[in-house]
Amino acid sequence: MEQPNSLKLEHLAEDIKPIIACVGNFGDYEKEIGQITAFEDIDYPVDFYSKPAVLTEHGYKNSGKETYVISTLDSKPKITKNLFDCTSLILVGRSIDDDRELSLLTHQSPHSFIVADRENFIADLQGRLIEARNNCTEGTVDVVIAGGHSTFADYAESVDVLATQVKEIFGFLPVIITGPKKQGGDDIYFDTANRRLYIVRPEVQVINESSSPEDVTENLIKWSAEHKKEEAEMIAKRRKVAEEEAKYL
Repeated sequence: MEQPNSLKLEHLAEDIKPIIACVGNFGDYEKEIGQITAFEDIDYPVDFYSKPAVLTEHGYKNSGKETYVISTLDSKPKITKNLFDCTSLILVGRSIDDDRELSLLTHQSPHSFIVADRENFIADLQGRLIEARNNCTEGTVDVVIAGGHSTFADYAESVDVLATQVKEIFGFLPVIITGPKKQGGDDIYFDTANRRLYIVRPEVQVINESSSPEDVTENLIKWSAEHKKEEAEMIAKRRKVAEEEAKYL
């Protein structure tokens, strides 16, 4: 059977909308983010930097401090902050029991889930994905990947690990909702009920380009080239300013 093209929404039923991503700075979506953070049913954010015992107490999978965090599958909004090199996988699907939307969100360090804790991470992620498959109506599940750093050597492998698990459980590849940023950290807010994702990036760091995991290598080359061009332009501007200032010394 041919793999559904998730960029063309072939994995979703006709009446099911995909995750809609809004990428920008905090001020662009302050009102919407405020509504999410004020939501009374948020039990605990997906806090990568929290103590492992606290994460476990809230039902979140992890393998120790600052390794990875995999949230519970439920209808609550999801929040995670300060994704630097880390990536995040966001899943949503419609409950088989009622019309509620169910979601889960992850936050994982490349060093942990690619190297040190790879087996634990894959086992925990697969468990959550299977839980989602068993509790969501077929044709309603959408999955995207966000975060990461364009100069981090393991970004491509990070995406591959995540995409492989999704494809194995659901039969389609998740969409990379944004290209990796050049610096700084992403904050992620997910409105589960409306399938709306808000990705807050540092000023002038917005790269809003959805793609498939299969395109990562090609896109990394492009993003790297764009980064080098911007760096060269910045160096040239600074040099010009220095030369102008030197005239008055």
